[in-house]
Amino acid sequence: MNKNNLLKLTMENSVSCLAIIGLAKNAGKTVALNTLIREAVEADVELTVASYGRDGEDIDAITQKEKPLIFIPPNTYFVTAEKLFEKSSLQGAIVIDTGIDTLLGKVKIYKSGTIGDSVELAGVNRGSRMMKIKELLPEDTELFLIDGALNRRSSAIPSLTHGIVLATGAVVGNTVELIVQRTMDEVKRFTLTPCPDEQILRAAGRILGSGQSGLIRNGEIIALTDNSFGKTIVPAHCRVESGDFLVYSGALTDSAAEEIIYEYRALDCTLIVRDGTRIFISRRNMNLLKKNRIRLCVYEPIKLIALTVNPYSPYDFRVDSELLRDSMRESLCRAGIEIPVFDVLAKDYL
Repeated sequence: MNKNNLLKLTMENSVSCLAIIGLAKNAGKTVALNTLIREAVEADVELTVASYGRDGEDIDAITQKEKPLIFIPPNTYFVTAEKLFEKSSLQGAIVIDTGIDTLLGKVKIYKSGTIGDSVELAGVNRGSRMMKIKELLPEDTELFLIDGALNRRSSAIPSLTHGIVLATGAVVGNTVELIVQRTMDEVKRFTLTPCPDEQILRAAGRILGSGQSGLIRNGEIIALTDNSFGKTIVPAHCRVESGDFLVYSGALTDSAAEEIIYEYRALDCTLIVRDGTRIFISRRNMNLLKKNRIRLCVYEPIKLIALTVNPYSPYDFRVDSELLRDSMRESLCRAGIEIPVFDVLAKDYL
């Protein structure tokens, strides 16, 4: 595996739809996206670029500091609302009208002209809309890049994207140790593996396909509840026993985890969620699940192909880039996770 180039890593993993997710604002997500765009142009890879939400503004709404702009190269497809395209200086032509209406006008797929420029991308703020965009992509698109965010986790769902790059950095902690710790919490969620039992996995798929939560015992579905997002995870007449499989269709929050731990007194069982984007529990509750031998698995795995680090914080704080990368790699190695770590602005990367 070539670990010196984000684009080569993407292509070697057979990823044709990639989401770049920021662990927090100002984690370096846009810089990573621009790096991928530049590398794709250099490699003659046909791109379509979109944002899940709104990205490309020149001033950060929180810090009031300048943000890196999204640069669209010449002859490149991109997705945005018509009012944002009209106010930009980027020249281009409409390729496809997606039929999606927003307050910023209709969302359209454009192709830039012979001169590239920056543009604000917006108009796609739901998973269903991004899926529609994906279905409408120009046929010659080789790589679909989605500018995502951790608070818009559905930009990373396996049914939409084939892989993700996670951007992290000094904005998430004021020491290298804290940055690594908080990043690893998310990495472990995104790299959860599927249940290894194919029979159980098929049964879990039937439960999730019905929009319900349920209980599997000895390979058979023995109970379902249609209150997937409320307090009831398992019907009152059932008890969770050792060796059971709990299939949870909602977002796994702290309250849901605590219900499983304290109310159902679950021990030595397996908890299956749809994918890692549905997990929103604290480290404390992750540790409690582990203490109670509750194994956390997913129905659909996410392919995390790389981490990027930004050693600079917008609050005038920085860490040593090489130390941060080395510490991150050591922590990943201890966890048995093989993921390359890049600083795309470091001399050894450039």
